[in-house]
Amino acid sequence: MIRLQLSVRCALAIALALGAQVAPMQAPPAQAFDEAVRLTPDNAEYHLAAGRNLRREGEVELAVVALREAVRLRPDWTEARQELGLALVQNQKPDEAVAVFDETLRMQPDNLVARHNLGMALIHNADYAGAIQVYRELLRIAPESPSAHYNLGLAYRYVDDLDSAARELQEAIRLDNRLVDAYYTLGVILLQQGHLDDAAAALRRCVAVRPDYAQGHRTLGTVLQRQGNTDAAILAFRQALSLAPEAAESHNALGRALRQKGLRKAASLEFAEATRLNRLKSDRQAIAFAFNTGAARLAAGDVDGALERLLAAVRLDPENPKGFVLLSIALQKKGDLRGAQEALGRARSLRDQHRGSPVLPME
Repeated sequence: MIRLQLSVRCALAIALALGAQVAPMQAPPAQAFDEAVRLTPDNAEYHLAAGRNLRREGEVELAVVALREAVRLRPDWTEARQELGLALVQNQKPDEAVAVFDETLRMQPDNLVARHNLGMALIHNADYAGAIQVYRELLRIAPESPSAHYNLGLAYRYVDDLDSAARELQEAIRLDNRLVDAYYTLGVILLQQGHLDDAAAALRRCVAVRPDYAQGHRTLGTVLQRQGNTDAAILAFRQALSLAPEAAESHNALGRALRQKGLRKAASLEFAEATRLNRLKSDRQAIAFAFNTGAARLAAGDVDGALERLLAAVRLDPENPKGFVLLSIALQKKGDLRGAQEALGRARSLRDQHRGSPVLPME
């Protein structure tokens, strides 16, 4: 229980430091989480709000801790269980999410949202047969659900039943003709099946509904290139890169198309950029690993281990305010109050610099 409470306090501290309206930003981390716990020690609503805030900030591991506490305080609160299940999926713990949604359905057998989310968790847990069964049952109750048809189509695709997958995706589109992901996935399946004209039609509809869908433009370019329309493919790849210039896959695809046209110098530039971006991606993965390991060690009470990883994280990514917030907490627990204040000051400075930047959803 001590470890759980410590983890919850860490979660609340980060939620507060990143903008939750419970304690002032200028408070040091120790005061921030002590104030949060003092104000709402047994408030499930606050823990739910903190968990949602942490999910928005991308802190899914700590969101899980806060949401577990909300469920502990109110075991019959299905809304908190739903949020916990979704956070567990995002935290790459789909087996635990399946258990949460199963329990929710035992409490509320008619909860269609929980049934839908159970199917989604089963897909993430690679239990595609289980997901197919869940969505078939759901569609017997709610046959007009486009998202259920779409997810059932995904599950069929993962078991290589491409005809059934295409049928479900087409039904999802019939029910919602602006379901971008259904158009995209249908286009990919038709491409796999060699139905290039139909694949191009689905992908054109995809990017018509959502013109900023870079991956849709890139896959459309792939189809066009296979159809022999290299000029149109190059235009599609360039459009994808105008939307997502850091996508190494699009640079490689454009490079191959340019080489096919005999433009070897231009192609080599695209291949070189793809190599650079792949190297950068590897660096970012190292940053994420250092940050996540530090957060986990801090939540587990391993302050020395947390400091080692968090110091590495902020060296690798000195512009990340959340890294400095966690470092401040770890330094405070180590007794280095001056270092904690300096780290928090750096977090505030970075937060002010980044204020106004959109928080992207984790879909």
